[in-house]
Amino acid sequence: MPVPGDQLNNSMRSFELFEKTPDALAPLKTRVIASVKATSDSDLLNKIYSSLNSTNITGRISRALDRDEDVKQYLKDIVDLIISIPAEYEEKIKFSDGLITGYVDIKKMLSGKRVHFEDLLVTNAEGPSISFIKQVFKKLKDVGDKRGKGPGEFSLAVLSPKLTIFGSGDIKIGNKTIEVKASAGKTMSSGGGRIGTTGFLQHQRNAEIIKQYIPALDTSKDLNLSNLSNISKNLDPKSKKLLATELFSYIFEAQPFVNLDSLVDAFVNNQELSSAYLRASYQAYQGDTDNKKFDGIMLMNFSLEELKYYENPDEMFKEIYAVNPLIISANKQYAGRSILPSVTLRGEEIPKVDLPGKGTALTPDVKKLLKQYADMMLKSVRIRDPQLQTQVTAYITNLWKTGVHSPTTFKKQLLTQFPQLRRRT
Repeated sequence: MPVPGDQLNNSMRSFELFEKTPDALAPLKTRVIASVKATSDSDLLNKIYSSLNSTNITGRISRALDRDEDVKQYLKDIVDLIISIPAEYEEKIKFSDGLITGYVDIKKMLSGKRVHFEDLLVTNAEGPSISFIKQVFKKLKDVGDKRGKGPGEFSLAVLSPKLTIFGSGDIKIGNKTIEVKASAGKTMSSGGGRIGTTGFLQHQRNAEIIKQYIPALDTSKDLNLSNLSNISKNLDPKSKKLLATELFSYIFEAQPFVNLDSLVDAFVNNQELSSAYLRASYQAYQGDTDNKKFDGIMLMNFSLEELKYYENPDEMFKEIYAVNPLIISANKQYAGRSILPSVTLRGEEIPKVDLPGKGTALTPDVKKLLKQYADMMLKSVRIRDPQLQTQVTAYITNLWKTGVHSPTTFKKQLLTQFPQLRRRT
């Protein structure tokens, strides 16, 4: 989008005045003016105009952030971030003005349902676009991460007056305290938070305890939770119970209120340990019933652009990537962190939609099926774009109409036309 004419003319008049100012900056101003006159890059011009008017943006955002001193101390970072986004100056002003009331739908956020960022963030007819708000929301994670505030909670606290940061990983909403675990990696499965903080669970004697029962174990190498279960399968039931009881009681020794029965039973019965280990870690991290540190955990995945709030670790376990902490770590420096279970929100399984059989006429039911196929293709690569969905639906309907019914040829032509639908590795 081009910079509005009046704004650009005002900027040019300002530059012309600069040209007449005989000071030491005149040569630099001349070069800047020449560059502005020569460019047709609307993003660059908007950044220049936003920078020249940064005082206006700063004042508006400062007033909005008066509600939270912890967030306001990063005012300069937030302003710089907004100026850097390639969008019209008016969009940035609208965003700054609306920040005082916020852009987060708290009810949806706490619904216990999976929520996409585009549904989490709200605006109105006079406000900025959801697209712009989402850009700010995603970029704020880097500011929070850099400032030791946690990427997820910082983004939320800046965009909502109802949320405040409490410590390094919590947000408060009224009387409710929520632990936020955000994965801000470049891929869906990278990053993620851990249940607990470094040194929270004991690990120093793990190798010694296990070696009592499995003398041949090489304790100089990593041993994760699933491998611990595998190497213990040949032990007799009594020894297995003694090992499990001694090992897990030691790991959770600082949290005597944690019920370890299901974890010990799973070990003895050769069942998978990860769900029981996550449950015990969650209980240990949350605290005793009368002194809970938080009410629930919210998982955010910036690559998926989704979040979900949980108050039940068993429900969380169903929707995260594999939990497999290191019971023994070869890297002693990180052992205190590696023993904590990592939690990263996993993408939902997308139900498969099959194409109609070859030679099937283009009836209303087939058109409906082709629309569902287009929807599946977009969802499988986590794209939410109604306009693109309409285009894809029209394209594949036309393919079918022209007789392209072979699944291989059909999909090949579709991905050639819309390469953004190719699955990311």
